[in-house]
Amino acid sequence: MDAIQVLYGSTFGKKNFIFNYFEKQVYNFLNRSSKEGVKIFLKDSFEMDKLDPELSILRQKVLQKQPIPVKSDYK
Repeated sequence: MDAIQVLYGSTFGKKNFIFNYFEKQVYNFLNRSSKEGVKIFLKDSFEMDKLDPELSILRQKVLQKQPIPVKSDYK
């Protein structure tokens, strides 16, 4: 939620960021002036490990606080 607030300049205080907890990851982005919007959600079957196995290995190392090798080709 922090990233959404930073990217879109929305906050709870300005009342343009509304949080409802329904145990699902669903995001609605609305333009109040044009009354257009988009809904983004993650499916229950979404598994990052299947999308990017290398990221899965890296994530496990981070969670277990193991050292992560640095590749010299990163820029």
